[in-house]
Amino acid sequence: MWKRTIPVLFSILLFTAFAANAAGGVSQDVPSTSKDDISWETNKETYTADEVISLSLKNNTSNAISFGTPYAIEVFKDGKWMRTSLTDDLMFTQQTITLSPGETYKTTVDLNLFKEKIKPGFYKIVKQVNSHGKPYKAGAAFQVVE
Repeated sequence: MWKRTIPVLFSILLFTAFAANAAGGVSQDVPSTSKDDISWETNKETYTADEVISLSLKNNTSNAISFGTPYAIEVFKDGKWMRTSLTDDLMFTQQTITLSPGETYKTTVDLNLFKEKIKPGFYKIVKQVNSHGKPYKAGAAFQVVE
C-alpha cells in the first residue's frame, strides 16, 4: 500500500508546486541548481516560433535526482524572469522520473502546442528537480526570433 501511496503523493506535490505559481507571477523562490550539479539545456540557443526544442537534463551529482514531466515557461521581461501563461492549458502525465548519477533524460517541447503563439524574446523552460528531498529549479534558456 505504501509503495503506491508515496509516489502518488510525491507526484501531487510536484504538480502543485508548478500550479501554485500564478500566471504572470515572478519565478518561484526555489533555489536554482548550479550548472555543475544538474544541467537542463536546449540543443541550440535560437528558435523560431514553430520549432520543436530538444532538451537534455543531466544529473552531474553523486546522488539520484527525481522530477516529473511538468514544466513552465518564463520570459525575461523588465530585467527579471517572469512566469508566462503559455503552459497553463497543457496537460502533463503525473509520473516520477529518477535519474542516477551521470544519467541524462531527453525530451522535447513543441512551441506549436501553446494556445497563444510565442513571441520573439528570451525564454527559459523551467523544471523542478528534487535532490535529497529538496526542490531545485533548473532552467534551459533560449531565444525566439521571427
